[in-house]
Amino acid sequence: MSYTHTNADKTTSYGFKLGGSTEYDYNSLQLGGHISKYSKNQNRSISLSYQSFIDQWEIIYPKELRNTNWVNTNNRFSNSLSLTYTQTLNKRMQGSITSDLVYQSGLLSTPFHRVYFNNSTAVKVEQLPNNRLKIPVGVQLNYHLSDHIVMRLNYRYYWDNWGIQGHTAEIELPLKINAFMAVYPFYRYHSQTAATHFKPYAQHDINATYYTSDHDLSALSSHKFGVGMRYAPAKGIAKVKIPLLKQNRNFNFRGIDCRYAYYQRSNGLKAHNISVGLNFSF
Repeated sequence: MSYTHTNADKTTSYGFKLGGSTEYDYNSLQLGGHISKYSKNQNRSISLSYQSFIDQWEIIYPKELRNTNWVNTNNRFSNSLSLTYTQTLNKRMQGSITSDLVYQSGLLSTPFHRVYFNNSTAVKVEQLPNNRLKIPVGVQLNYHLSDHIVMRLNYRYYWDNWGIQGHTAEIELPLKINAFMAVYPFYRYHSQTAATHFKPYAQHDINATYYTSDHDLSALSSHKFGVGMRYAPAKGIAKVKIPLLKQNRNFNFRGIDCRYAYYQRSNGLKAHNISVGLNFSF
């Protein structure tokens, strides 16, 4: 749920949001807010936003390791502060810069991950520090090649105090078929260094304080490419009248977004992904 208020001359807006999710072993509460300032001609804006996630896990250890309490908390707290500056550069080009400051504390390891050690038959549960600082900085550029094609370029640099540095570049080329339909091919490249506490299978020292063999924290590079289709007629796809007190309100099915992506990572992981997004309004 979210609420946003914009002043009469549309130069200032602020808002807040509240959300939550639950799974069989996981519950999360999300709180957030933002404030934005726009120039009178709407060509420049600066926004400050804050998000907080309060997560709680049900601890599930590997079956043979359940005789030991490996972690001392099942809570995780994440706080994120974001600053974004957007500028219209000319009739065809718009750019933005975003900088985030993210701090996490609590259970940051994954307790169902086993870790094996060199020169030892011992098996333990993954152990990672209980705090993490992340600083990503991103640049986005949108350029209208023509009335029907927009080139969207994104680059992000990532750093955290676990030793990971990453670079991500992405290009998307939305093609407007008509006023309400668009097709957008995309490509994304990512590379990163390994976390300080990562080592592959059976290469950790048994006396180490922290250890993980999760390849999401390894040095890697990846490629992701695919295509999407967006369909959103001006009057929506369908409308249904819903009685509300003494008035009738319309439930509008406004649009649909379908997307296919193929993902390939340098450590051998390959994946296909199909997603569908539906847009409704009242």
